[in-house]
Amino acid sequence: MITEQQGVVLVVDDEPAIRRLLSRSLSSAGFAVHEAEDGNRALDLLRREPVDIAIVDLNMPGMDGVTTLRMMRDYSPRLQVLVMTGLPTVDTAVESMKAEKGPAAARARARGRRD
Repeated sequence: MITEQQGVVLVVDDEPAIRRLLSRSLSSAGFAVHEAEDGNRALDLLRREPVDIAIVDLNMPGMDGVTTLRMMRDYSPRLQVLVMTGLPTVDTAVESMKAEKGPAAARARARGRRD
């Protein structure tokens, strides 16, 4: 039995069954888990609660996962993000990788560092 908390995970997915499945699995592994059903709620939660890693679905109504990822990076450049999708394409993979680099990485490269 795990008694020590492993970290804090934010699960962002518009499908309740997926959120519950991930939350239960992560909780049983010792992680504290927050859930958000869309990008706006995820950003609100990120501003209020410390989060170590976010798991973000790419295909959500309203603010999609790539936009959510970019805004998360703007707010918390060191946040680790895992992107998931049920509808993978090369374009979404490329967009996600570009968003993951984000403005913080661009500023670091300009200063001669890698983040």
